[in-house]
Amino acid sequence: MADLVEIVAYRLTKQVHAGKLDGVGAARDSARRWNAQGQFVTYTSSSRALAVLEVRAGLPDGPPEDYVFSVIRVLVQRDRVRRIRAAELPDGWRDPGDVSHCQLRGASWYSDYPEEEVLEVPSVVVPRESNFVIRAGAAGAQVAVVEPFDFDPRLWGGPVTPEPASCTA
Repeated sequence: MADLVEIVAYRLTKQVHAGKLDGVGAARDSARRWNAQGQFVTYTSSSRALAVLEVRAGLPDGPPEDYVFSVIRVLVQRDRVRRIRAAELPDGWRDPGDVSHCQLRGASWYSDYPEEEVLEVPSVVVPRESNFVIRAGAAGAQVAVVEPFDFDPRLWGGPVTPEPASCTA
């Protein structure tokens, strides 16, 4: 049996979707970076901070309400995880207006390697960090914890809270 690895991933999503790893949202959308329409995957990040930045980059109109963190644990055989590094991608792969190359790579992974459960990909927002694309039905994937979360409105240009006055003795 192949070596098992544990991947801990983070997902910011609406409360109603927090316990699901069915990939329905990604399958409906034709403009996702790492999957084609009709491919059921869940997008996650390697840290809470990266998950916040990824959501911020995708939602320019202001902080969403009713979002929570899902902490996801994936216990998977090492040979069922495929990694794509930023250095393997062509110039311009981070272009928000052209996801075609990345989408083709992810779609090919989905259809050509059905036994693989996780695709580790570079973040567009922070290219040296990773996101994880988890195939719906991945045997070792489960939502371990759902945590409350409130976005800091400053991420969308909201008011900056003044520093508290220093105390003097």
